[in-house]
Amino acid sequence: LSVFIDDKIYIFEFKVDKKGALEQIKSKEYFQKYLSSGKEIYIVGVEFDSKSRNVVGYDWERV
Repeated sequence: LSVFIDDKIYIFEFKVDKKGALEQIKSKEYFQKYLSSGKEIYIVGVEFDSKSRNVVGYDWERV
């Protein structure tokens, strides 16, 4: 999921009962097509628990 807000781009990856969402964004280079945009790019990995149906973790980085 890519979200564009003003001069920023947020790229999200969601995982259920797994870790590694942020690593997937980096390894598959989802951000690559936006690098020439001149906008700030943030990648965000979000992890959900299937039993509680809640967010159990997240991590982010600026590219």
